[in-house]
Amino acid sequence: MSLPKNLTLFYVAGILSIIIGIIYAVILINGNSAPDGLMGIYILFWLIPVFAAVLIDRFLVKKFGTQKVNKVQFSFLLFIVLLWIIRAIANL
Repeated sequence: MSLPKNLTLFYVAGILSIIIGIIYAVILINGNSAPDGLMGIYILFWLIPVFAAVLIDRFLVKKFGTQKVNKVQFSFLLFIVLLWIIRAIANL
């Protein structure tokens, strides 16, 4: 099995979240309670920005290449993790 060479961090995370989000939203919408159905609709609405991020990611990969885009996305992810660590330390 060979993986495509143009996979990026946001692309893989976006596709996985779209698949899992649609499955979970359908389960919630078909549930018995109204709050569950509303949560399913809420999840479906939040898939729109995820889809936009995947489209932007594909455009940037086509324009700049996979290595440069992965480098920027990885640094963005590390910055978010650093902010979480600072928040955890500040809450002590």
